[in-house]
Amino acid sequence: MIKMIFSPLFIRKLDRIYDFIAIDLDNPISAKRTVNKIIESLERLRNFPESAPKITALYSKIPEQFAETRFLVCGSFLVFFEKTDNTIEIIQIYHGSEDYIRHIIKPE
Repeated sequence: MIKMIFSPLFIRKLDRIYDFIAIDLDNPISAKRTVNKIIESLERLRNFPESAPKITALYSKIPEQFAETRFLVCGSFLVFFEKTDNTIEIIQIYHGSEDYIRHIIKPE
């Protein structure tokens, strides 16, 4: 089975997404549902990681070191990951309105 690794950046950002929806928007039920849908989508990657397009589909001038990075659309969010033979590393998650290309190339 393919191993899935979650980067600390991804985990912190997912926590912030949950907190924003639960606390700032005062909707803990929606926060839980949103995070659960993201995690469920990521779990499906174990079976079909190549089904997610490469980042070059979003931005053709991507630097070579990011050419194999892929993304998965999860509702309003994009999750970026890299796959090796037996591992999927979840790099980061961004809302669709964020400048995610800039952040992927120059992580926070």
